[in-house]
Amino acid sequence: MLESELLLLLHEVTLAKKLTWKHVSTDRYEAERGGFLYFIEQEAPVLLGGSPAFTTMYRVGVAEALITFADGSPLVEILEKILAAAFDEWSEHVRFADQFRTQAGDRLKRMLEDG
Repeated sequence: MLESELLLLLHEVTLAKKLTWKHVSTDRYEAERGGFLYFIEQEAPVLLGGSPAFTTMYRVGVAEALITFADGSPLVEILEKILAAAFDEWSEHVRFADQFRTQAGDRLKRMLEDG
């Protein structure tokens, strides 16, 4: 199964309220069900080649599977949807981010139309 498919399923399970997420520390969320731990963790900054990079890394534990990806990955949008389904403050954050991206896209489209 692709990582994106696994995260989309985690989103569906969260929307269906089959997992109850807890914000356990500044950069970590956890849920447990059936003896399996599910977690979302943010790590920043990351050292790449011995020098600091300003890339945020994410780790998502889904039962026994571990998914790791960097900011800028399409998986980040799915991760935000999972958190938005679990937490009201994330829902508002995602709504505002979507609004700003839509406005930016509209400005770019107008530039193309203006010639």
